[in-house]
Amino acid sequence: MLAGLLVCCSGCSKAQDDTEAVSDSVRMENEIENRDYLNSLMKSWEIFNAAAQKHDADMDGETMINAVKEAIASEAPQHRVTITLACEPEMAAEYHRLAGEFKWLYANDDRYRIEVEILSQGVGCDNLNDPKNSADVFFYDDTMVDQAIANGAVARINDHMKAFSSDFNTADSISACTINGKQYGFPLSAAGGEVLIYDKRIFGSDISSLEQMIAKANASGKGILYALGDPYYSAGVFMAAGCKPLNDGNMQIIDYNTDAGLAAAGTINRLAQYQGKGLKCDGRNDEVAEGFASGTLCAAITDSDNLPAIRLAIGEENTGIASLPTVRINDKDTQLHSFAGFDLVGVNPYSEFPFTAQLFAYFISNPRSQVGLYYSTGKIPAMDLSEYTAITEDALCKAMQDQAPFAHIRHTTISAEFLSDLSLQNSLSQLVSSHGKCSKEQITTLLSAIPEKISLVKNQDS
Repeated sequence: MLAGLLVCCSGCSKAQDDTEAVSDSVRMENEIENRDYLNSLMKSWEIFNAAAQKHDADMDGETMINAVKEAIASEAPQHRVTITLACEPEMAAEYHRLAGEFKWLYANDDRYRIEVEILSQGVGCDNLNDPKNSADVFFYDDTMVDQAIANGAVARINDHMKAFSSDFNTADSISACTINGKQYGFPLSAAGGEVLIYDKRIFGSDISSLEQMIAKANASGKGILYALGDPYYSAGVFMAAGCKPLNDGNMQIIDYNTDAGLAAAGTINRLAQYQGKGLKCDGRNDEVAEGFASGTLCAAITDSDNLPAIRLAIGEENTGIASLPTVRINDKDTQLHSFAGFDLVGVNPYSEFPFTAQLFAYFISNPRSQVGLYYSTGKIPAMDLSEYTAITEDALCKAMQDQAPFAHIRHTTISAEFLSDLSLQNSLSQLVSSHGKCSKEQITTLLSAIPEKISLVKNQDS
């Protein structure tokens, strides 16, 4: 590990004095950039960058493969390169297979040996909190990008690698791991966006309107989960009403104490009256499948990651999935908004072999690997799927593509501070707990207590 690298280089940005404010994430981003700068001076990156400038159209061409082997050899003074990968235990076999393919492509060279060690639990698997003692390559999702940068846990992707990645991944998936024009990781799957999952035995084709679904759920003695008291999920109503929360990394704009926010809050207030009458407004995401299994739930607006467990609970033949329904806002049926969700492959900035680690991260997120992951786990690829008819006909893929025009990138929209402040401020919880009895004046008072903006900038440590 490059644990000893220092981060003070000529030209690095510095605070002018101890009172100048700088966000933790920006400071750590600068540290990562400086470390990346030192790494980029290594012979391996020099070789790769020179070749990529001439052959950037074909990462898999013979000329680029030979250049890559030359680059690997240059960072293997002991004729050995060892890369560690942290993954879930159930995925270890899949990544052992991919590691074998990686070595078949790049390790048939007398100058070095490549070893890939799979860490599926325990020591070396806590990359976000302990990067200096963790795996070279790891998985995380777009909700963790800010934390990963703030903790100095993820390396910036080389510009040529970024260009190769952008050639086949969707613009949204690239945006999900890009901050200030710098990419932190490779998109792997469009796995975590919110969708509507429902029991086909209760609902047929009548899933377009949330209010109509609530009435049908009530008639069946069951409920629909939509966690409106949670600022993450309720944001879908506010954004549908026209609110534009924005996180630029320095300031969180909330935009709820507005006419649009008043309309959204009025809708939440109206929906809250149906609690226990076809609607459940609270519940953890990891409890959704249990609700389907027990028969208390017949639908949920939830993360698509819950689909396999719900299918297991009620049977694949009974499980339906679709984009989110409409909800009435200002007496108009309006499509609910949501957040997109992407799984990412990150690279540890402390890796002893920074080029080979990034190359391996790219390899296990390339189109062939994403498609392979889909067929082994059902996770929808983050890449352009226009040439993959079998995947685009998947019900989950259709639902996510239908929802995509109304889905927002999490880290550019809301911050962890947004969620924390709104949870502590309790306005949304009070609105939901009133069961629809809040007057317009009371709603206005609750909204006025929500700050218009939150500074994400903290004083620099002395």
